This record gives sequence, C-alpha cells and structure tokens, in this order.
Amino acid sequence: MRPLILMTLLTATLSGCTGPTASDPSNVRPGAAYGTDGATVDYGNGVWYFDAVRANFGNKLAAFVAVHPELELVTMTGDATGTNGFDLGYFVIFRKKAPCGQAEAPAK
Repeated sequence: MRPLILMTLLTATLSGCTGPTASDPSNVRPGAAYGTDGATVDYGNGVWYFDAVRANFGNKLAAFVAVHPELELVTMTGDATGTNGFDLGYFVIFRKKAPCGQAEAPAK
C-alpha cells in the first residue's frame, strides 16, 4: 500500500513540472521576440517559433511573410507539445532569398 501511495504522489508531482516553452521570449536571446503578443519567437539563424495553430497559424505566418518579403520558407514542423502529441505551435526555418542560381545562408 505504501509503495502505491508514494508512486501516486511522485506521478502527481512530476506531471505538474514543465520545462521552458519555446513561446516564452525569456527563453531565447534578449529582444528576440517579434510582435507585441509574444506569439512569434526568433531563435536566430533563421529559426522561428509560431505559437499558434489552425487559422491563427496561417494568419501569423501570412503577417510575418508580409513584413519579411526578403525571406523564404525552408521547412517547418509542429512542436507536438499538446495532449496526445497534438501541435500547439510550429517551428519554421527561413532563409534570405538568393539571387537566381545562388544559395544563401539561413536568415540572421
């Protein structure tokens, strides 16, 4: 009985612990947040995090592209941090658009 109680308490304690989240601008270099709502975070080297899903993600991405026409999307992936692995946001990698026939490094 005692091991069962200890295991239950340990599980309850650990399930309440969360690590730093990508959508928290304080977890990245100072001044890196884009926008006023903290929903888009610049990790540097072309890596961005969009704390949005479904239509909200589309709207945030469209607004970002409108402000940064010099960038092109390289790849993106969901963060799988929600319940049962559902996405709560997306990591997106951009790079500066290169002149035709030339490759460029990731955006800084």
